[in-house]
Amino acid sequence: MTTGREVVVAKYQEISKRLDRGLPQIEQLVSGDKALARRMVIAAKNALAANPDLAQCTPNSFYLAILNCAEAGLVPGPFQHAHIVRFGDRAVMLPGYKGYIWKAAQEGIGRVETIEVVYHGEDFSHQLGDNPKVHHVPGSRAEEDPAKITHAYAIFRHPDGSKTPKVISRAQIEAARKMSKAPNGPGWRDNYASMAMKTAVHRLFKVVPVSPGVSKLVAMDDAADAGIPQIPTDVTVIDVDPEIAASGEDAGETGKQAPVPSPGRTRAKPAPPAPASQAKAPETAKEGPSDSAPVEESAPESEETQIGAEVAKTDS
Repeated sequence: MTTGREVVVAKYQEISKRLDRGLPQIEQLVSGDKALARRMVIAAKNALAANPDLAQCTPNSFYLAILNCAEAGLVPGPFQHAHIVRFGDRAVMLPGYKGYIWKAAQEGIGRVETIEVVYHGEDFSHQLGDNPKVHHVPGSRAEEDPAKITHAYAIFRHPDGSKTPKVISRAQIEAARKMSKAPNGPGWRDNYASMAMKTAVHRLFKVVPVSPGVSKLVAMDDAADAGIPQIPTDVTVIDVDPEIAASGEDAGETGKQAPVPSPGRTRAKPAPPAPASQAKAPETAKEGPSDSAPVEESAPESEETQIGAEVAKTDS
């Protein structure tokens, strides 16, 4: 009889091989930086090893989530720049509020100077208008009870020194949670304060001038909440049929292998058939790779085995 642990390990290995097979596409999205691409794959495997629940995701959805990380330039993991979460059987990349902060600073559009939550009983007030202000004196916070959070806010400092604050109420935080695809998932359940701050930062970047990179994060966030799969446009995605990817299904289960062409790319038209006078006797067809997808070698198994050993210790 197959045990739950064996199922998790098998799924880990399947997803791990899918990531290794797609390493060239990940490298392409990070401008050929092989070290960064490999670090993203390792971070993805570590996230999978740390959270066996992600093994319920289809391999291709997990791969697409990592492609989105690469396109955004965010490495999932302990820095909390990005998170891989499960929506049903689909893995999705969600930018973290620290990812927004890092991306804005990296692209030189300004910086998030302050980001906080407010608890019941703390000295807090804010005003809008020509001279928006936020006044907040935190309490002792001996017990940071998520149920007592009343507001969340973020303050953006522009390059000229001016500031733009964004304050959201508890009701607005709850409305965002309920609109999420996982309103009762681990993110909101275990990290309510972080999710509240992330919501404030997300809305802040909808009202301040942003760079294309930050704008991309906002779009990815909105698409994830709407349940819309995101397929990167800057790379040809191997093994994912457009219609299957749009429905969230795993292309590998159907046996299809179709690339998604990037904008501006065209496929070469097949050459016309040779005249009958030039036709040669038919030869036995040799099996070989399709012209529609490049052949890619899997990464060495040693790294997969090393990280996979962690999964073997985790019982479902």
